Amino acid sequence: MKHWGANRAMHEIFLVEEQIDPQTKGIFKATIDLFLLLFASPSDVPTPGQMFAAVQLLVTLNYNFCLGAMPGLPSISAERHSIISQAIYSAMRS
Repeated sequence: MKHWGANRAMHEIFLVEEQIDPQTKGIFKATIDLFLLLFASPSDVPTPGQMFAAVQLLVTLNYNFCLGAMPGLPSISAERHSIISQAIYSAMRS
């Protein structure tokens, strides 16, 4: 919420230019790098496609909640993030 203007601008670039803003790509890549630290061994690491899907879920679900487009998600962040983490886990294992 505190970076609302930047998020909105990146969203508009995507809608108008049909491209992912370089800042958004950077956020996705940095988040993937953080996810990689969570795995105990290289054999546990999901494919790059699964990792990207997981990051997309994380960003999209939180962003849509902030937009008011997902009112079914809990307003308590710990509960919301628990639901989102379960979705991310599923995305990385599918």
